[in-house]
Amino acid sequence: MCGQYDDPQVAAGADFLFQNRQEREWFTYGNFYAAPAMYMIGGDTWESYYGQIKPMLLGATRQQGDMVYWEPRWDGGRGVGPVYCTAVYTMILAMPYHYLPLYQR
Repeated sequence: MCGQYDDPQVAAGADFLFQNRQEREWFTYGNFYAAPAMYMIGGDTWESYYGQIKPMLLGATRQQGDMVYWEPRWDGGRGVGPVYCTAVYTMILAMPYHYLPLYQR
């Protein structure tokens, strides 16, 4: 995006990402990049994306004692493990809290 938020290619790219947001073969990897893009676009784009992925992710957590994590259930059998999934999904869910300088507004 490089600051070109009003560029038609940004809108077209966001539409593509949103329409393919549940693509199963590359779900975790794809959302690792799609989430920051949607967040940086902001507004209705982010609200729509986050409004759908947040309950999906929160509804799929696993718990073992005090530990809460995610298993790779949406990645089409790819070699994605629980550590990677947990890191990516935690990052996505934390974006609105502005913990990372990249996601501060």
